Amino acid sequence: MTTYKNGGLWYRSARDFAGFEEPFERIITEKGGSIQGDLSITGNISSNGFVLLNGPEAQFRHQSGNYLFINGGGWGVYSNNGMVPLSVAGGGTGNSDGRAPSAERLAYSRNISISGAVSGNANFDGSGNINISTSLQAGIGVNQSFNDLTASRVSGVVYTNNTGKPIFLIVTAAGSNNTALVHTVDGYQLINTNESAMRTLSYPVPNGFSYMITAATINKWIEIR
Repeated sequence: MTTYKNGGLWYRSARDFAGFEEPFERIITEKGGSIQGDLSITGNISSNGFVLLNGPEAQFRHQSGNYLFINGGGWGVYSNNGMVPLSVAGGGTGNSDGRAPSAERLAYSRNISISGAVSGNANFDGSGNINISTSLQAGIGVNQSFNDLTASRVSGVVYTNNTGKPIFLIVTAAGSNNTALVHTVDGYQLINTNESAMRTLSYPVPNGFSYMITAATINKWIEIR
């Protein structure tokens, strides 16, 4: 049963469940009206360039081709060029790989370590600078000792540093008219003299390098190794 009023078209059923007449209910017939109660629609809704699609994936489409979608796996914005990252202003990252546009610190701190001749480590989370305290692991004097090899070293014999580290020589020796005082490291002569005065020379020998001392007299041969 229907009736017409100045407020639009109204409708009521003949009787309610108890047999009484139901009051009239207004049917929206003019622009700008409102709906009271739930609205159930089968199909899509189109209005002024926008389309609302109903189904396993709800979509709010614009005539430009861009649309907002919501499904069981998530939600997002899509365009003719593919997925559109949510802007920073909208609460997103502004990029498609999830990188934060800015952050006060890392989500997970990282341990930065140094190894080799020196070692040390510190945790870094991006909230501030870090200082890494190091300790010397290799070098002359590190885990080495003085060794007096005067009795075992021989003039004119080539020796090789195979310790895995540089060593340091301290040698006091002298030459003569017949035998020159020569210090050689890997073929490079550090001194070559026939002076008979005692001379003390000290120098490093890198790992893997050969060394030889020729002298008339060897007074002291010390190696730090």
